[in-house]
Amino acid sequence: MKVAFDENIPLVMVRVFESLAKHSDLLNCEIHTAKQYAQKPKEGDVPWIVRFKEAGGDVIISGDIRIRSNLHEQKALRDAGFIAFFFTSAWSQKNGFVKGAFLLNWWPKIREYMTSSKPGDLWEIPFTWGWTDLKSVKRRKGSKK
Repeated sequence: MKVAFDENIPLVMVRVFESLAKHSDLLNCEIHTAKQYAQKPKEGDVPWIVRFKEAGGDVIISGDIRIRSNLHEQKALRDAGFIAFFFTSAWSQKNGFVKGAFLLNWWPKIREYMTSSKPGDLWEIPFTWGWTDLKSVKRRKGSKK
């Protein structure tokens, strides 16, 4: 499975995940950054999403809590057939150490959802230490929730 972390995930954390993916079987996937697929700074998320899919991408993990409410970006994720994971707004209030610890803690659950989800499924990772089921955040145009 090919996974991209967007630019809202601390780069140092992405590097930790890249190292884990290369040197162990803990992650069982390839790790990439959105920056590898973004051709111009500030071009928005849709272009890199499309390029990542063209490169064989499967999963996106985003620290941008706004991407999930932007229907055109959510549509791009669904249309590309990505399985995507987002954080609750509480994540944006925390420093990189806390985000990193929670992401590592949640990885087995994220991995479980990666392998059992259908293309186009969008999930929210709660800001709790103990694992719970992830919440589907797939919205359709015109829906309130």
